Amino acid sequence: MPARKKRILFFTPFATRTGSEMMLLYIVQNIDRSRFDVGVASFSRGELLAEFPPDIPIFIIPRVFNYWQKIQFHLGRNPILSALRKLARNFGAVLLYVNTTMLLLTFGMRSGSTLYFEAAVVIALLGFVGTAALAKFLMRGE
Repeated sequence: MPARKKRILFFTPFATRTGSEMMLLYIVQNIDRSRFDVGVASFSRGELLAEFPPDIPIFIIPRVFNYWQKIQFHLGRNPILSALRKLARNFGAVLLYVNTTMLLLTFGMRSGSTLYFEAAVVIALLGFVGTAALAKFLMRGE
């Protein structure tokens, strides 16, 4: 019996031509599609989305909300979180790749603490090394 393909959902904040997002494009273009099903979720309709292969599903997380969603937000139901849960359920990913640095910087700005910024720098450095290692692994075809 052939092994089921693993489903990976990559998250990108802006889908513009920055370092991590260009590396994401390279990974998605070169990943072994016989072993992996890949999807991309973005919080913005950046120009980089047009360069992803046509067989890769692209999901846009909504950032503009109607009045009902705004009321629900004030009652404790976050529409972005609801959209992410629905996306994860429908896509059925076994692995989610989130730009953790983006989350830490957001928490740092909201809390005013420099600890989040320092953690974001450490994670960004580790993420760069890990992404470069993954790209090298994919280039070898192992």
